[in-house]
Amino acid sequence: MTNIIEFGELSINGDIIATTQETATRDGCPKRDTVTQMNGPNVTTQDNTPNFSEIEVTVLDSMESRVIFDALYDNGTNNVITYNGKNYSGAKLVDKPQRKVMGEATYMFHANPPA
Repeated sequence: MTNIIEFGELSINGDIIATTQETATRDGCPKRDTVTQMNGPNVTTQDNTPNFSEIEVTVLDSMESRVIFDALYDNGTNNVITYNGKNYSGAKLVDKPQRKVMGEATYMFHANPPA
């Protein structure tokens, strides 16, 4: 069965996730540096290390949400996050946060920037 994702909803691997706060996203891009040379053309280098997106998801911690996010952590980079009409592939849960049942837990993902 496929879920229909509405604009503004968060979906991870096709499952809608209920959040307690607005999901924060920051899209990265490659860093380019241009170096001038004496009597020659400019040389441009590209650093791809900052070329990832950060997705911050805050949920109400419960035993059910722990099972979901532990599975995402174990899944490595095989997660796809859909939010506001953008698909972030290769999403990896960076770290498991401090969790307290019925408290808020914030999960940080690193993913490929949306195409």
